[in-house]
Amino acid sequence: MVASKETWAVIAGIDRYPDQQNWLHGAAGDALRIRRFLVDALKVREDNIDLLLLPHKGQEPTGIAYKYPSNTNILASLSDTCLKGKAGDIVWFYFAGHGDRVSTMHPTLKEDTKIDEVICAADGDIEDVKLDAILTKFVQNDIQTLAVLDCCHSGGATRDKDDTRIRCRSRNAGGQHSTAFRGMNVRQTWFYQHRKYHLLAACQPFQGAKEASDGGVFTSSLLKIFNASADCRRLSFRTVQQRLDTQFAQNIFQNPLILGDGDANIGGTVFAGHTAVSITVSKVDNSKITLNKGTAAGVNVGDVYELFPPTDNASCPTTPSASIMVTVSQVDGLESWCHYHESPAPIAVVKPGYVAHLYNKASLVTIAISSQPHLSAGLRASRQTLLQEISLDTTGMLPFSFFDGEIAMPQSSPDYLLYFNQDGLLEIQDKQFRHLTPIPRIQHDDKHLLNKIMSVLRHIYAYCMLRDLQPPTNAKKPLYDFEVREVEASKASKAEKVLASKEIFFKNRESLPTQIQTLNHTQFITILNLTSSFGVGQILPYDDDQSIAVEPGKAIPELIIDILAPENFGQDGASLPEKLRDTLKLFITARPQSFAHHLQDDFQDVIHNQAGSFRKARARVPERFDWWCDQLDIMTPLSAPNVLAANMENLNLQSH
Repeated sequence: MVASKETWAVIAGIDRYPDQQNWLHGAAGDALRIRRFLVDALKVREDNIDLLLLPHKGQEPTGIAYKYPSNTNILASLSDTCLKGKAGDIVWFYFAGHGDRVSTMHPTLKEDTKIDEVICAADGDIEDVKLDAILTKFVQNDIQTLAVLDCCHSGGATRDKDDTRIRCRSRNAGGQHSTAFRGMNVRQTWFYQHRKYHLLAACQPFQGAKEASDGGVFTSSLLKIFNASADCRRLSFRTVQQRLDTQFAQNIFQNPLILGDGDANIGGTVFAGHTAVSITVSKVDNSKITLNKGTAAGVNVGDVYELFPPTDNASCPTTPSASIMVTVSQVDGLESWCHYHESPAPIAVVKPGYVAHLYNKASLVTIAISSQPHLSAGLRASRQTLLQEISLDTTGMLPFSFFDGEIAMPQSSPDYLLYFNQDGLLEIQDKQFRHLTPIPRIQHDDKHLLNKIMSVLRHIYAYCMLRDLQPPTNAKKPLYDFEVREVEASKASKAEKVLASKEIFFKNRESLPTQIQTLNHTQFITILNLTSSFGVGQILPYDDDQSIAVEPGKAIPELIIDILAPENFGQDGASLPEKLRDTLKLFITARPQSFAHHLQDDFQDVIHNQAGSFRKARARVPERFDWWCDQLDIMTPLSAPNVLAANMENLNLQSH
């Protein structure tokens, strides 16, 4: 009999710090709200919750036991919970209070940053190294761990004009990670990085976490998302991040951060592969609706979308009667803007977070199915069967439009040309009649021929949309350095199929901000690897996390990548080019952004692993940048001595 898993929690909330100017007015209340949520929604037993509180006098809860939230007590509660938990259990650690950045107590570990990010207990700080060590211990014991921190990690407490307070302490004046993606391995590059546990932080490391009259803005938003769900345990962390992004879309001073496996859900289940990342409404301004995707995701002017209220599963919308039709009227690389398809606008009100599903495509990708003179009777029959299948479900083919090359061709050259070669294998040419290789082997008589062709075409189309994306023409280019430098291969990589090693250097050259209003000088960056085999991997940040923040005048930590050889390198009869092209696509955004929906397998791996405006003349004024992209190509000779030597050594070992 398998024992049922338990959920445990350590919850701390501190309003009353030794220095009265650091007092908060909602942290203890937030802790109590999280406790109530765990008990009511997640059915956590009260005996499994360790509560540490320091509320204001007269606001102490009655009928609930709690401890003093000292440094020692918080760490002891975590340690005790680790001893109680068993493999498969779930642990929540929630902290609401002040956070700070201080000079590091671990200079050897933090040679680059020289900074400790701390949470402020009632009597002292708990630095990130200590917190990470104990959270990691939970994971080592196979306990699924979630840390929620509603505090900030930047100095200078203040009170905004809207009477919200920043949860960071005021001051008196005076590892190595490796990705499994074929293209490259990150070989070298501390708390705000990808961990084995989940971390939900109220803001980026350099930002402030706000609290309003009813408590922390982040905690309120998080509970709103959880409570709006029919069963919050089914919510994936990626879905939670999407909905938080929507709620904080117009807030440049606080952008929540979620680290960990996005495909896992609040209830502790991990799904295989990526959960769907949908196109959603990020902003509504009267009749103008903003979608969170643009041309990089295949959105074009004139496209028609159906909008649905969000559900626990973004890929399964509510009933069609609940949908609202909108038409895309303006688009850039990462966003698009729509107006209601009908006039007057429908009575139903669209809200941020609504999910958009493609209804009609304004500009289709044309696919010609050619007929070659050499086709045998069997190949001609397969071709005819394919055309018949396509004619039965033209709407399911979006965004593609297929033509019979023998009967009719589009007025201009088709975007892609498909045909079967003499061996009965599918071949694809682009608009310039270049053969697209490598692609998976698809036989003309395959039982799932159409599905496999559609899968390959969607894969290539998504890759090309991202590859061809250019920065907006009306935006001011941000100031930065982006370089690839030569480095020596490590001893470990000499034993692997490593063709070359490179260092990626990025520095934010914007000047240091002098006021909080200039926080947009911080650049959020993502670096993707586009391989020559139609793969898209993420180099930085690691796995599929959101973009990392690079503050003005700062550079990213040392980042060294290894260029890996293809799986068939060195095999007899393998047809390979003289050089491999790897494109590093840099994205710089004004706020955190996820590019996880662009990630896709390398075909080499698949193969071997089976509105209008009034016209007037005016000068163009560059706008403040919202996003930018850049790219560098790395050409790697396939005659790398390290790989040849490694292959020879393997052959010698096999011969012995």
